[in-house]
Amino acid sequence: MIKCAEKTYGIINEKGKEPFVLFRELGNYTVTYEINAYTNRPWELVRIKSDLIENILEEFKKAGIEILSPMYVIFREDRVK
Repeated sequence: MIKCAEKTYGIINEKGKEPFVLFRELGNYTVTYEINAYTNRPWELVRIKSDLIENILEEFKKAGIEILSPMYVIFREDRVK
């Protein structure tokens, strides 16, 4: 997640303002993490957040990590007949 933040345009990565991840919760079926980052472009916050989420999903996909959520649907070619 930090790698994803570092490559997202608009997120600052300098000493004292590096992106960081917090472990937020351990649920019955979930682990919740939170990515935190700084920007000096607050007027672009919506786009920066969108780009960050896209980068995270791409990296998770490359790593073979699937996000299982009722709100996130993925169609995998190997399951489509």
